[in-house]
Order: sequence, then C-alpha cells, then structure tokens
Amino acid sequence: MHDVSLPGVLPAILATLAFALYLVPPGFLLAGLGNLADFWTLSFGEKLCWSVALSFPVSTMLAVLLGHFAGAAVANPVFLLLAAAAILMAGLRHRQGRLFPGAASFRDSAPLLLALLATVFLGLFITAAVRVNGHLEEGAFTNDWYIRVPLQYEAGIASRVPPDNPLFTLNGQNPVLHYHYFFYILCAQPMRLFHLDARAVLDASVVWACLAFLAVSWLMLKYLAVPSAGDVFAGPGEASSVPQIRRLALLFFGLSLVDGLNLIPNLVALLLGGRLYPTVYAWCNEGVATWPGTVAFGPHHMVGCASGLLGFLLLSFRPNDSRRATAVSSILAAFCFAAVMGTSAFIALAAVLATIAFGADALFRRQWKTAAAVTASLVLAMLLDGFFIVATILTPQAGPTAGAAPAHRFKLLLWEWHEAYGTTGALLQRIFHHVIPHGVRGYLMALPVLVLLYAIHFGFYLFVLWYRGRYDLAGTRKHHPLSSQGRALWTLFLTLMTLSLFISSAPMQHGGNDFGRDILTMSRIVLILWACPLAAAGWHRWRNGSSLPRRTRLAFGLAAACGVVGLASCAWDVVVQRIYLPLVDYGVVRSRDPFLFAPDTGASYAELSDAWQRIDRQLPSDAIVQHNPDGVLQRPALLYLNRRVAAGDIECETTFGGSPEVCVAHNSRPLFALYAQPEVRPDAQIAPDTGAPAFAATCAALRLSALIVTDYDPVWALGDSWVWREPVLYAGRHVRVLACPAAMDAATR
Repeated sequence: MHDVSLPGVLPAILATLAFALYLVPPGFLLAGLGNLADFWTLSFGEKLCWSVALSFPVSTMLAVLLGHFAGAAVANPVFLLLAAAAILMAGLRHRQGRLFPGAASFRDSAPLLLALLATVFLGLFITAAVRVNGHLEEGAFTNDWYIRVPLQYEAGIASRVPPDNPLFTLNGQNPVLHYHYFFYILCAQPMRLFHLDARAVLDASVVWACLAFLAVSWLMLKYLAVPSAGDVFAGPGEASSVPQIRRLALLFFGLSLVDGLNLIPNLVALLLGGRLYPTVYAWCNEGVATWPGTVAFGPHHMVGCASGLLGFLLLSFRPNDSRRATAVSSILAAFCFAAVMGTSAFIALAAVLATIAFGADALFRRQWKTAAAVTASLVLAMLLDGFFIVATILTPQAGPTAGAAPAHRFKLLLWEWHEAYGTTGALLQRIFHHVIPHGVRGYLMALPVLVLLYAIHFGFYLFVLWYRGRYDLAGTRKHHPLSSQGRALWTLFLTLMTLSLFISSAPMQHGGNDFGRDILTMSRIVLILWACPLAAAGWHRWRNGSSLPRRTRLAFGLAAACGVVGLASCAWDVVVQRIYLPLVDYGVVRSRDPFLFAPDTGASYAELSDAWQRIDRQLPSDAIVQHNPDGVLQRPALLYLNRRVAAGDIECETTFGGSPEVCVAHNSRPLFALYAQPEVRPDAQIAPDTGAPAFAATCAALRLSALIVTDYDPVWALGDSWVWREPVLYAGRHVRVLACPAAMDAATR
C-alpha cells in the first residue's frame, strides 16, 4: 500500500483564488472607465480577457510604486478599494443591462472559459509536488525555483521596495535587489493579505501567467491577426467568411501546444544513447521552450512577455483616432512597458525595440499621431520606472556586501562563438575540426547552423511563415498594400527575429542563451497568430471538398505531419518535466546536469521540506540559516526556504545585488572549510576545519542560527565532525539541522 499525498495543491488552489482580487478588478475598472475597444459591448469572455491582461501591468506598477513611495503595507488597502469600486461599477452596469449584453454573451464565451479552465489544471499539474512513501517528487522546473522561492519569500516580508537579496547576508545586512523583482512584489500582495507561503504563491502565479498569456494572445488574435488575414478564408470563387472569434480562440489554444521538431533529437538521444533530457529543448542551448515549459521555469518571463505584447497591441490597435482613445491607449501601454522593465530585462529590451521599430514605421508612413503615441508611452514608462532605472544603473552599491566598484549588470553582446557556447559551437567544431574564431568571422560561420537549429525549433511554423510571407509579398506585388495590422505584426516579428539572430546573452551566462530563448518565445506567438486563420481556412476547404493543387496538398500534408510531431513534443515536454526527477529518484534513468543526484534523492527533498518547516516553528523570523553553498543539494536546499541565508551559492547570487568577491572572501570560503567542500579551482583549495571550535566561530562570524547538512556533503561522512556533536533541531536519515550556540542560548533564556 502506497502513502500518497499532494501537500502543496490545496495552498496553491487557495493562492490561485486569492490572485483574482489583484488580477481582475483593476483591469476591469480601467477598461470600463475608458470604454476600451467598446468594452461594454463585448462578450463576457472578452471582458475577462481585457480585465486579466490589463490587471497584470497595472497591478504590478501600483504595488511597486506604492511600496517604494508609501511602504509595502499601503498596497493591499488600495487593492481592496479598487475591488470594491469594480464591484460597484459592475453592479451599476448590470442594472443598465450592459454588463452581459444578451444571453449569447455566455454562450459565445464558453470555448474561452473551457480553455482557461484547462489552463488552470495544466498549471496545477506542472507545479504540484507529490509525496509518495516518504519521497517528495518535484518537477524539473524546480531547478530554477531555488532562486524564485527565496526572492518571493523576501518580497513577502519586506517593508519597502525594492526588497533585499536574501541569499547574501553579511554583518546582519543584505544588498538591495537590482532587477527582476517587480513580479515578486505583485505576488507578495496575496501572500501578505491571506498569510500564504512563498511556494504556494509561486505555484498559483504559474496558473495566472498562463491565463495572462492566453488573454493577451486572444486579444491580438481578434484585433491584429484576423483583420490582417485578408481573403485567406475564401477559396477560389468564394466570398470571404471569417469564422467566429471564439472558434479561432479555441484553435489558438490548440495550436499554442504545438512545438517544433524537438521530439526527434530527444528520441534519437534516448534510443541510441540512453539519454533522457529533463526538458524537450535541453538538447540544444539555443533551444526554444514550449509555453508550458516557459511558464513553469519562469512565470515572470511569461508575464513580462504578455505585458510587452499588450503594450504593443494597445499602440498598434485603436478603434478610433480620437484624442481620448489615443491618450488612454498610450497611458496603458506605458504601464505595460514600465512593468516589463522590472519583470524580465531581456523581454523588456525586445518589446521596447519592437515598439520603436513600429513607431519608426509610423513616421515613415507619416502617421504622426501613432508616432507621437509611441513616443509618449515610452517616455512615460521611463518616468514610471525612474527610481528603478536610477537604482539599477546609476546608484553604486553600499554597505558591507558591496565591492570596490559597482558591477556592470546588463550587457548587450553580439554573437561571439567558440567551443563553450552551446550546440552551435559544438556542431561547427565537429564540421571544421578546429576552434571557432571570435568576432565577425565566427558569427558568419555559425549563422547557417543557427538557422538550421531554428528550423528544427519552429517545425510546423516554418510552413506558416512561408505561406504568410508568400501571401503578403504577392499582395504587395499586386499593389495591395498590407493592412496596418499586418504591418504591425510583420514589424514585431522581423524585429524579434533580427534580435535573436544577432544578439546573445550566452557569453554573459557562461553558455545559456536566455535572451534568444525569450525572444523566440515571443516570435512563436506571432507565428501562432498567423497560423490560426490559415488552419481555419484549410479545415474549411477540406470539409467543403475544394480541390487543391498537388504541390499545395503535399505542403499541407507535411505541415500537418510537423504539427502532429510538435503536439507530441509539447506533451513529451510536460510529462517528462513532471516525471524526470521521480525517474532519477527510483533509478530508472541516469541523472543529467543539473540534476546530478543518486537514486533515493526524493527522500532528501522530503526531509529538506520537513527541516525547513521545523526551522519555521523553532527559530525567530530574523534568524539566518545556512546550507552548503556548493553542495550537490545546494538548489533543493533553497526550494523550501523561509529564512535568510548567508550564502545562497558560491557567489551569494550577487547577480541580483552585492559583490561576488566580498561574498567569496567573507562567507563562502569559511563555509567550504566547515563543510569540507572542495573548491572549484584546484589552486584555491581550503583545508577542512570541521571541529566544534570552527563550528562556533563560523556561526559567530556569519551570525548564523542553524546550519543544514545533507548526506551529499563531505562533512557528513566524518564521524567526529560537528554534524554528529552539535545540538540538533532536526534529524533525518539524509538531512540534519544543527543549532548554533547563539540560537541555543536564546532558546534557554
């Protein structure tokens, strides 16, 4: 008989419901007051899409600005007032018969609501931890959540904005976070009001990030993709007949689950080499994630993507050219761009450059009002983010965690290929049998291979791009200019693809190219928008028995085959992410980087979760707890964190704030000696010092209350070390928590 439980599902469901207070009323209120897109004539589902889409950037900026200028405690009362105002406005409109215009409002919204419900279940399936016979089985996405949980915990307890970096504590002080914290400030609001823990809030944020993605995409489908489709819906001799938007929205949901051809290299690796990758795109450093994979690993990236695309939509679509409509769109777009700047830096860069390109195109066509709206929205966004820009770029670090000079946090890098930078460099080495040179020559050599990799990642969408480009090019040759919506989508797509081909974050990230991955995720959304009318038209002609040329039938057949492979690839990604760590835990597959664990590690995950719960009950909220900053279980040790630590990793995650040199010298090196942990560099080895005096001295120097040790840490195997001699707060077969002398003295007083 198996003991199975889902310990985090109920808190995640409660947090999902709590988020509705922040992610529906503000957008509903603004869209209703501004009558955006004739808001009161829309169906229930479309009203919900506008409300969710607008609430994310507006609520984010409201929480951040109130927290910065008035204190974190002020935000929740304001959100409660906004919710009350939204309910009052909805009640008044309902009495006037304008809230739900006709019985068809709900019937037309049924497909959208079903897709949203399916998304909620998908988000909970991805994030839920399963406890089986004393083993806690997590998804592969938790490899990135060792950062997100601590940052969310800190945002929830911070009394001001910006919060501190909880992964670097020295002399009782922490450096201030410099970027990527806007999303956590938004998520901290339900965390405070409803007393939720950081993990539950992040689980719920995955669900709402999925909803934001769908809401913005459906709006772009209605206001940009369908109007720009032209007569694609008409067959030979037929009049154009556009399907109902609700059917296209459901089709978009289905097509969004179509990946590229990533399943093929994964099957080859599994069948020929016995290698199972934890994600479907892990075979290639220049890979493109499925949207469920993107939202699981980094919900803030998907929220940033949705906010950036919404800002672009508001500027490229206006139902009329009145000054009021232009002003409303510009102001709301500014909030979108301001929110994405502090949520996802790479996506912010892409969204702003695409918007600038759109404004330049408007200038070229002498559309002065559109160009002015673009300029005004970007300027207002910079003003809204003024304090953030100053703190991130202009203000030097201060305090004991700061170095001699401020670090450069953001860099714009052209592709620079050599053997260390991902699959493309490795392929070129194999082909040319030498190290790829730096600079322009290396880039030109890598470009064809990069294009080939992108073709694999896009798969089915290559046919969409080919047909859309061919169709629009033929129209321009016949002197049928592109519609304004079509120009907007092409401007967005070409800007994003140009950035992905010429700019990389790989040198800054030591191999990973998050910039390229994020940009290609946005590019794929444009391709899905184009695919919806094409797929609907193809289905219509097939049902009506319309004859097609042989070449067209062959192209459709190949596209359908690629679509089936892409759908299977997405399903593979969702399932393998969910079961990879359990398979490693039970010894079914051999672990791969970054999950270099032995079987039975699920028991260590369970004990780490239990240990942090014990810490939460027995130690004060200002206690500092420490684990091995370079241990095998360094990341899982932070997954259930509820206190600050002295060193989150070797460099204390100083990417978010602080000096890595100060961290290594003052925090990491003493901990290496205490844990008998070998240094990464052979020339910088530290002699182990695992006795009681070293334990007491390290606790005092770093002001620690407790230390966590696992059976993966070298000091565990030393029978006379502090692991077995100091007072125990928690003791398991794989994890122990030892109390520092100061904590024991406080407990006895």
